[in-house]
Amino acid sequence: MNALFNRPDFDEPITLALVQPNIPQTEKWDAQKDREIRATLRELTDAASRIDGIDLIAWPETAVPDFVRTSRDSYDLIRQLTQAGGTPLLVGTMDVAFLESGRIYYNSSMLFGPDGNEMAKYDKQHLVPFGEYVPFAGLLRKFTPLDIDFSHGDGNTLLSVPGRPPFAVLICFEDTVAPLSVNAVRAGARWLINQTNDAWFDPSAQSEQHLAHAVFRCVENRVPMARCCNTGVTSIIDAFGFIRRNLDVRTKGFTIGELHPRPKNIEATFYTRHGSAFGKVAVIAGATALFVLRSRNRKTKRTGSENG
Repeated sequence: MNALFNRPDFDEPITLALVQPNIPQTEKWDAQKDREIRATLRELTDAASRIDGIDLIAWPETAVPDFVRTSRDSYDLIRQLTQAGGTPLLVGTMDVAFLESGRIYYNSSMLFGPDGNEMAKYDKQHLVPFGEYVPFAGLLRKFTPLDIDFSHGDGNTLLSVPGRPPFAVLICFEDTVAPLSVNAVRAGARWLINQTNDAWFDPSAQSEQHLAHAVFRCVENRVPMARCCNTGVTSIIDAFGFIRRNLDVRTKGFTIGELHPRPKNIEATFYTRHGSAFGKVAVIAGATALFVLRSRNRKTKRTGSENG
């Protein structure tokens, strides 16, 4: 209650354009749809970049149909859009690193500056089993359609656009994993952005359930979050869990919104400082109480039996 009625003065707002291309999952990896997907991204980004005062334009998880680093078509598209609009662009894409031992694949978020050059990159840390990698691959791979595994990133990456507080990216279901948000805020992130593709589950209530998880991450750490989703729910959540959404799910478009980053000088929340410590203590206390009560009950029964 104190947090709700005694709110601190938050920083000046950041203005975001969140693109929702609404590409069906059946079309995302269809090579015949590549040109159409890029045309959709160009159309929506061009329109958003004409609006004054935009600090950052964001695309959802794996928005482009290939690897930006190795695709001339996708890289040229990004370079043209950023240079023409003069606005940084956060791109969800697959990425690949070429090592002597072979290729390493990542599910990534790349930040491109107004000059079209890559400013920073975050690699997804928490991978989805059987979706991005196969556990016990030697035994189970023959039962799955996956022929390659993605690798996890090494940790949180702070990203920023000129003159604005740093932020951290959560890809796909990473906003359901509380420690990732805690670690990002501890590292200095003052707001979060979730890039996701929930088209896998359309049409269902899953996208709304995913949104509900994101609210907890904001409240736990008292930071706002922008959510940029392929088919929805694209929205902005403030540091107190209030949701602003202007796009319907499964519609093509973009939304403009403001969020207020967490002030640098306010104290971190109990959850940011201690994580799930309270929950762990509660579990231990509950288990201890159960053990004591059960022991007493056994002792009472034994005494009654002896007296009988």
